[in-house]
Amino acid sequence: MFRIILTLALFAPAFTLAAPDSDLLFGGDYFAAGNRVETALTGANDVFLAGEYAKVTTPVQGSVHAMARNVRIDASVAGNLYAAGQDVLITQAVAGNASLGGYTIDINNDIGGNLRASGTNLTLKGTVAGTAIMTAKNLHILGTIEGDALLNARNITFGPNAQINGQVTLYDHDSSEIPSSVAPKDRITLKTDAEWDRDDHAMPWGFTGFLGGIGIGIGIIVLVAAIALAFSKIAPTATAKISELGKGSIGRSWWIGFLTISALIGAAIVLAMTIIGMLATPVIAVIVLLTALAGLVAGAYGFGAKLTQLAGRNAALSEVAVLRDTLTGIIAAALFLLVPFVGWFALWVLVLFGIGLLSRWLFQPSLSNKGNAPDGDVS
Repeated sequence: MFRIILTLALFAPAFTLAAPDSDLLFGGDYFAAGNRVETALTGANDVFLAGEYAKVTTPVQGSVHAMARNVRIDASVAGNLYAAGQDVLITQAVAGNASLGGYTIDINNDIGGNLRASGTNLTLKGTVAGTAIMTAKNLHILGTIEGDALLNARNITFGPNAQINGQVTLYDHDSSEIPSSVAPKDRITLKTDAEWDRDDHAMPWGFTGFLGGIGIGIGIIVLVAAIALAFSKIAPTATAKISELGKGSIGRSWWIGFLTISALIGAAIVLAMTIIGMLATPVIAVIVLLTALAGLVAGAYGFGAKLTQLAGRNAALSEVAVLRDTLTGIIAAALFLLVPFVGWFALWVLVLFGIGLLSRWLFQPSLSNKGNAPDGDVS
């Protein structure tokens, strides 16, 4: 039973790889996924598109959610627009808010609400009725922003008709780069890139944050140890096998884990381009999180078993041995996290190592030894 459940958790996304291009009208909402997808009816409530090329060609009464390499909005959108792709082109008006991400983003018509856009090359030619947050390497403003604007870009240019009627917050640039015809200097606030990072991502660390971090770390350690202990009581044979595999080649298990997670990611991407995948996105997210957690638990236990073996402290499989090995592995990983730049990489190595152990346990032949335990001592 455990093999079946874990196999489904690891490889369920691959089961729908062969799903064809398709569309679905359900509850007034339109779903389409495949290589080249576009709206096929007029007056849909919300539209969901995913594929290589995604295009809105008929008016939409609700919101549009589009993810593709190339996204085109060639018809009006009465609600909000959420679009991500390598190239995003908007040629018709969006009545609500627009949240956009991509390499090249061209906004050639009006946005009736707020604009949030991030890309490498970002161009605004229409009018934004609300506020605008725009980040890019190359930012070109040729249209109008009626509300406040927050701008962060390496290169910023303004067209002859560009205008910002609200307050302007400009990061890492001189106010003289904004012509007075766009916004007067008394409405411009200058900030640094460091302030951008702090404004968006900072947390009130200090002593309270330090204690909170310790508390979270202890909570994770306790959770991992509890899961490992529970698993050892429910599936002692599997626990013994994972312990033995952990004492073997770390590199081999890590490589198998890397191949497994690569297959999962590839399958999830392809699955996201299907109707089933779009509807099952929350389930896929849960599967990925559970897989990572299972990898962390198995990796901590297997790595701990390896360390205790190297220390010459082998013992028969028991609750004490499982707790000892799991705590040894997870605390060792926690110590790696204290090393700048290396820490998070080491943690992912541990997770991939654990996924590799689980994959080897699932798909390699059962151990042929004394009873249910592997040859030698298990710790």
